[in-house]
Amino acid sequence: MRRLKSESGFSLILVAILVLVLFAFAGFAVDVGAMYQERRELRNGADAASLAIAQACAADPADPGCSDDTGAGSPARLYADLNADDGSSGVDSVVIDLLAPDPYTLTVEVDTSAEDEDGDAGFPTRFMRILGVDSVDVGATATAAAGPLGSAETPPVIFEMCEWAQAFPEYPGQPAPGSYPTGDVTLFLHQAPLPEDPPACPTFLDPAGKDAPGAFGYLDSTGDCIALIANGMVLTSVGNKPPQPDCKPEVIFERLYGGDEDLDGYGRTIPLPIFSTVAEGGTGSNLVYHVVGLAAFQTKRYNLGGQYCYPGQASECLPCDDDPDTPQEDKNHSCIVGRFVRAAPLGGLGEWGDVDLGAILVRLID
Repeated sequence: MRRLKSESGFSLILVAILVLVLFAFAGFAVDVGAMYQERRELRNGADAASLAIAQACAADPADPGCSDDTGAGSPARLYADLNADDGSSGVDSVVIDLLAPDPYTLTVEVDTSAEDEDGDAGFPTRFMRILGVDSVDVGATATAAAGPLGSAETPPVIFEMCEWAQAFPEYPGQPAPGSYPTGDVTLFLHQAPLPEDPPACPTFLDPAGKDAPGAFGYLDSTGDCIALIANGMVLTSVGNKPPQPDCKPEVIFERLYGGDEDLDGYGRTIPLPIFSTVAEGGTGSNLVYHVVGLAAFQTKRYNLGGQYCYPGQASECLPCDDDPDTPQEDKNHSCIVGRFVRAAPLGGLGEWGDVDLGAILVRLID
């Protein structure tokens, strides 16, 4: 009888220990699951913060959004908190590198960490407290990079590198830094002999005044009246007017202007392909351009001849130089008027390119 009582007591102790172990494992599983969810939220916050800060820095390093501050109200804390279910997330560091190696122009690394409602570091546990573990360090890191845009869907027009450079005479032959402080510029497709006022781009001009033998400045495009540009890709000219059936005036308007004008009178930012060289021997519809980069541009008006102009009626087409004394025949010069800007991100996912012409791609790299 004494032996049975002894075995019964031992069984009770063993059951109690097993229940405690099972309870600990169950609690551990619940806490670990909650920690994984917390880490997902922290990663989302780090992703959003690094992308937002990189975008601001790419557009203008002096932008208030280009900040390595980690305190309350900072850009990093704003995006980290917005991605936390409880509305609170710690930011340990923001590292901005404005001298990142190619192909990037800058990188932004953001480290986030869990904190409780009182702002104390660490992820508070529930069941693991039984084992004396009140909180666990949980964190996440994300890195975003910005660099020149090298591939995108663009309007089916192309311009010469020297025309881009003429917009920035203070930086001859170099990408213009900062916020591109320029006024309106006029880009010519050189379909007809150039007017005397705009400076000529001499590199590819032939005696007839075109930018290459038989060049018209229009590109082959997809069925959506869009040219697909890849970094370093060569593109073929297709003629002296947008030839595709779906390149109707309203479609050209959408591609070049992007819909309703903004408060400044400019359309949305679009990428424009800029070529550096043309293949020898090609003319007219067989001319091949080498794209050196993509420029970010906001269109104010355009005149591509006939009804291909903004505001869309041939009778209202303006001369390219907007001078009332310009002869009527100069309305035949195909041109786009607007301003170059810095824009990030632009052109969807795309790929990074070699030359910074203002169209900047921002993407997570880690």
